Amino acid sequence: MLDLSSPLLWAALALLLTLGVWLGIQFAAWRVRRRIAKHRRLGKRGESRATRLLKESGYRIEDEQASSHLHVEIDGVVETWLVRADFIVSKKGRRYVAETKGGQTSASIATAATRRQLLEYTLAFDTDGVLLVDAARDAIHTIAFPQR
Repeated sequence: MLDLSSPLLWAALALLLTLGVWLGIQFAAWRVRRRIAKHRRLGKRGESRATRLLKESGYRIEDEQASSHLHVEIDGVVETWLVRADFIVSKKGRRYVAETKGGQTSASIATAATRRQLLEYTLAFDTDGVLLVDAARDAIHTIAFPQR
């Protein structure tokens, strides 16, 4: 029978509990690292496919991982943020900022995060338009936000 008043028993239980918490934290961190690595691989693969697709479609890649600044006025004070896009490309005398998406849902303008990102590019980059490159479906979409 176990002696519940034994300090050795309580020390062993505390050690097991500590070990369990530590293992849980390590497992959670491993899952996060694995998910990040998967997204990076997907992103790199998508950008490679996008590069090929853009070139095959007659676009000239001017810059990769292009950056610009987005200026936003908040209560009369201008704030500035760095914005990074996958490509600046040109075709037939027109320049575009191009964003690559490789996922089934992220490559859709119906996805709110993608739509907001492309709208941000419209404001931040001095180009003639925005392209959404759907690497999963080998498609290039010209995106415009008409004024109402």
